[in-house]
Amino acid sequence: MRNLVGGILGTLILIYILSIGILKLPFLRVNSVILEGLKPNEATRIKPLFRSLGRNLIFLNEEKLLAEINERLGDRFERLEVDRKFTKEGVNLNIHFIRRKAVAKVFIGDKVYLVSENGKLFRDENQKVEKVIYLKGINNLDKRFIKLLKYSDRIYVYQNSLKLNLGDRRVLLPFNFSLKELNLLESVIRMNNKENSYKEVDLRYKRFILLRKKL
Repeated sequence: MRNLVGGILGTLILIYILSIGILKLPFLRVNSVILEGLKPNEATRIKPLFRSLGRNLIFLNEEKLLAEINERLGDRFERLEVDRKFTKEGVNLNIHFIRRKAVAKVFIGDKVYLVSENGKLFRDENQKVEKVIYLKGINNLDKRFIKLLKYSDRIYVYQNSLKLNLGDRRVLLPFNFSLKELNLLESVIRMNNKENSYKEVDLRYKRFILLRKKL
């Protein structure tokens, strides 16, 4: 039994020594790192991370690296692609960052985020968007609200209802709106302004629609 334990320990030590020796080989030295898709202010903020990783960059898992970077930069990158070129002088790394695309700004209390088409909240001072979603009294952004951006640039989400600004008109929807309410919403948008003098269309009730001429 003692010989078996000694053999296992000896093997582990040998593997450790060999791994250190392999990492010190010249062709496994990080020769250059090229970062693509970053803004200058972003590159400055993550350079310390790359310096701390050193040779580990060669074998680091892309998902783990992405998580480390997004933790520092507010989840703004959707994915990254790492290209490794091995030469006699060392390894040349080309890392390409794919940025999340913002479709709207989201206000949750006193916090401001951007949101992607698939509902991911993130921060990115380099992106500017015109459309805004305001969450009033709730903290979770439902993906259904993002679909409404095709109709309105300003969406207000309350605990029991939603308000959409359509130019000088306003539409009210139930919080748990369905395809039926969306179809009615599209009908309202298609109305000719000359024929429709109503300033507010209330679709919160199943059996009837309320029309108001004044806001």
